[in-house]
Amino acid sequence: MGFVERLSLLHGMIVRGVLALAVAGLAGGLVRPDRRWWRVTLPRLIGASAVPVAGVAWYLRSSGTVRDHYPPTFGVWAAAALLAVLVAIAGWRSAGGWRRAVAVATVPFTLASLVVLVNSHYDYWPTVGDLLGRPLPDQINRAELTELLAGRTQPPPPAGFARTTAPEDPSAIGGRAPRSGSGTAATSGGASGSPKAGATDGRAAAGAVPGRVAAARVAHAGRRSPRSSQRVALVAAHGVVGAMDIPPGTSGFGHRKGVLYLPPAFLDTSRTALPVIVMLGGAPGGPEDWTRGGFAARTADAYAAEHHGVAPILAFVDHNGSFTTDTECVDGPAGKAETFLSGDVPRFLSALLHVPVDPRGWAIAGFSEGGTCAFEIAARHPDVYGTFIDLAGDRAPNLGSPAETLQKLYAGNRAAMAAHDPDNLLRPHQFHNLRGWFLAGFSDSHHVAVAERLASAARVAGITVSNNVLAGGHTWRFAAAAFRAVLPSVASQLDGGPTGPISKTVTATPSA
Repeated sequence: MGFVERLSLLHGMIVRGVLALAVAGLAGGLVRPDRRWWRVTLPRLIGASAVPVAGVAWYLRSSGTVRDHYPPTFGVWAAAALLAVLVAIAGWRSAGGWRRAVAVATVPFTLASLVVLVNSHYDYWPTVGDLLGRPLPDQINRAELTELLAGRTQPPPPAGFARTTAPEDPSAIGGRAPRSGSGTAATSGGASGSPKAGATDGRAAAGAVPGRVAAARVAHAGRRSPRSSQRVALVAAHGVVGAMDIPPGTSGFGHRKGVLYLPPAFLDTSRTALPVIVMLGGAPGGPEDWTRGGFAARTADAYAAEHHGVAPILAFVDHNGSFTTDTECVDGPAGKAETFLSGDVPRFLSALLHVPVDPRGWAIAGFSEGGTCAFEIAARHPDVYGTFIDLAGDRAPNLGSPAETLQKLYAGNRAAMAAHDPDNLLRPHQFHNLRGWFLAGFSDSHHVAVAERLASAARVAGITVSNNVLAGGHTWRFAAAAFRAVLPSVASQLDGGPTGPISKTVTATPSA
């Protein structure tokens, strides 16, 4: 990755530079010697900028498109971008050549400032490369991923992988042996610990992977092309990610392509099982948010480095269908997202990875809307997912007001809405083998209260839960830290996870 792609979009020279240029451009366009400009024209332009922005903010909130709190400065910079356009138009005739050039240049800089400000708050794209969609670290293409899967088991994996662009540099591959452990297949529709500091990309794990893992990879590499053999031989050091496209199956749910993470131990044929965690993001967003702003694959790699290459398989799945759609993972007007997650997804991954759908080895995790989904899906389908991780989720699926939720999520079906209400889901002593983690950021007081309420009701219902509060707010920075903190505990309890002592941990602060 080049120097420009490595530049941070969360802080540093790009953020400061874009903001400085936007402020300077606005100042140059607004400062005029004409009294009428100051008394009449400029106030009108400011009003013309503020009113539509306020209207858009109201619509986003009332429609449920954006429900989380965001800083007032978002509106200020949105209005500034519109003001820059209006100033350039209103002052075009009277402005000199240099002022016209500044006015034109200010428009993209104010728009860029808005994007940078929003991104630095939510941490969607950490670097320029992430924004441009560069290949993820250790990303492999369709053919290489298919070879790795086929080399672990026969028959070859089912179709469904989308071709991705991977670096020509043979720096990373991952693989694993198909899971053939025992368990009952189902086809129905105290968080603590973090990887050792410094082990951020898993490359230090090369010497920690058992010799049989490397031997399995080298043996399988002998059946490949020279370039593929070279890459497969390197897989013992760390896992890989590749794009996947899960067929909609019985749900018919229209979704975007997802991402699959395979840990280094995936090709270890002596293992009978590896656990699976289905990962869900929020709205607005997409399945790659966990791999970029959430650093989930990097976290799993670092964990594998301390556990002889063993870590859960991570499947980053799209449950919304578009960047702004919010299904709340229910079967409704936006599609049968619940049927997709509880039936199509586990069936496809089970066939692809040769992993039985056994709730003891399957977990579902999510942040924000995805956290709401993780809890709801696990509570409604404990025969598929025996563990859930709810990071700052809401109390129940919702799109704002109850009336809006009823119509937009459930098409007016009150019984369906009631069936997803935790008051009905969490009846006393209903569950026996379900485990869950609730985590929220200290600065995110709303979701801290929600987590406490749900955790209390879940315990009464028989769910083994842990409720923790970490530093941070409702951002991907919090989600990344929370997943690092909870992964060791979750992985050690999932069937097929590491059985030895857990690595050094950083304990989350329990809520009151």
